[in-house]
Amino acid sequence: MPKPGVSNNPLGTLPADAQQRREQVEEDLACLYRVLVDMDELSIRIDQAMRRSSAVHPVLIPAQERLGQVRERLARLHKTMGQQWQTGQSHRWEA
Repeated sequence: MPKPGVSNNPLGTLPADAQQRREQVEEDLACLYRVLVDMDELSIRIDQAMRRSSAVHPVLIPAQERLGQVRERLARLHKTMGQQWQTGQSHRWEA
């Protein structure tokens, strides 16, 4: 996985087009990671609301389950993109 603030390419500078491909994947990975963190925070907030009042359970339980399903799909996408990043690194981001 990419390391922020560190050269992630042990073989030197990439051509501009390869650098652009790598940067796009890294930006997308970072965006997905932020979404996953946001979803975790939402899940915590839902749990807190359910502990405070059982009256919200009928609405929040299905929302919590759906949030978990969406989070799982996004986590799989993040993992796949991480694998694409590793493949790109090993092939120097050649098209």
